Amino acid sequence: MFSAFEILLIVGASQCLMLVMGLNGAKQRKVSANRYLLIFSVIVSLQLIDSALEFSEVYRLYPEAIYLTSPTLFILGPAIWLYVVGLIQPKVDNLLIHFLPALICLLCALPIYILDAESKILMFYTNEYEINELREWIIVPFFLMLLLAPIHFFVYLLLSLKKLNQHARTAKQFFSNAQDTQLSWLKRLVKAYLVIAVIFAFGTYFSSVFSKQLEEAVYFVLHAVLVCVTAWMLYRSMLQPEIHYTKQMLEQLNPTKEQEAKKYNNSSLSRDLSTQMLEDLRAHMETQKPFLDGDLSLSTLAQQMQLSSHHLSQVINESAGQSFFEFVNEYRVTEAARLLRETDHPIIQIAFDAGFNSKSSFYNCFKKSTQQTPSAYRNSE
Repeated sequence: MFSAFEILLIVGASQCLMLVMGLNGAKQRKVSANRYLLIFSVIVSLQLIDSALEFSEVYRLYPEAIYLTSPTLFILGPAIWLYVVGLIQPKVDNLLIHFLPALICLLCALPIYILDAESKILMFYTNEYEINELREWIIVPFFLMLLLAPIHFFVYLLLSLKKLNQHARTAKQFFSNAQDTQLSWLKRLVKAYLVIAVIFAFGTYFSSVFSKQLEEAVYFVLHAVLVCVTAWMLYRSMLQPEIHYTKQMLEQLNPTKEQEAKKYNNSSLSRDLSTQMLEDLRAHMETQKPFLDGDLSLSTLAQQMQLSSHHLSQVINESAGQSFFEFVNEYRVTEAARLLRETDHPIIQIAFDAGFNSKSSFYNCFKKSTQQTPSAYRNSE
């Protein structure tokens, strides 16, 4: 009979697998990064099933399955990192090297797999087993690999977070809305996985400090959170469209400090010409109101101004001292403030009328600019 904890793990694994099938069949299946998310989610499901079988002691009946899923722990980190990179870059170099630790772990696990059933059960459930000294030295590398697994996952999560931060800075130079381009939702989920990884690692390395009841309670909560976070990531990924980067955008994804400093050194724009272009740009923004288009991008505005994207970016960055995101949303906030004063339209309608694509983006930009929420601003006028 399964306990509530084991039922949670099995239901959670089933839920993740169903969402995996949904993601695979969704319209967004053309997003190449999804294949890495599918791999990640399937492995999470396998680990949940593995935990359920461990706690229910089913492995005593099927010892040949013990440790079969362990090498996949070294695929979790690369899979989530490749998903992040795949969303924002068309190509990833040296792909196979990221899966080398999983292969090494599999090779280290081979001596475990050929042990007799009794030795496996003793090793898995009691850490007490009788094998000769030579065999013991052969299996030591496998357990060392298991100890490294949480660290390996943690490092890849940090790399993913770094890549997302770089991407968010770059996206602000080319897109006027944050909802689908800055991947804030994915950043929050990676941070959630970081917390889960830290607690799991702490439990792995210091399990002897806790009582069995406390350890099981912590694992119950963590597995429940893991199920929810993974399910939400799968669901949210179905809503994520492809981000179309130009060559100029890709070049700015990973700039060195030297490249950042010399970004406009070879530009043909003089300071006087840049200042004149900024005046023309502000006149265009005020008369034509292109910011009302929720999908306005740097390239679209550059075409309207009959400028290159590089020159328009330079004008906004150097002469206005803002990113493209900040520049456009400044006009949207001004328009929203006018509508709040002059109309009694619902706030969410005003947000969309002013060019924002989401309520959260509108509230964040408005409060940052006015130091007030939209409702407080309306009440104060």
